[in-house]
Amino acid sequence: MDHSFGILSKIYMQQLMSSYCTQSIIMMLVTESHYHC
Repeated sequence: MDHSFGILSKIYMQQLMSSYCTQSIIMMLVTESHYHC
């Protein structure tokens, strides 16, 4: 029970970090395109 919960929490954290990274990358690209314009 505890082991599976740890795996689930790890996967959840990985998904959270990956989505956060993609959001930050998208924001960087958007701001860069605005600056280039």
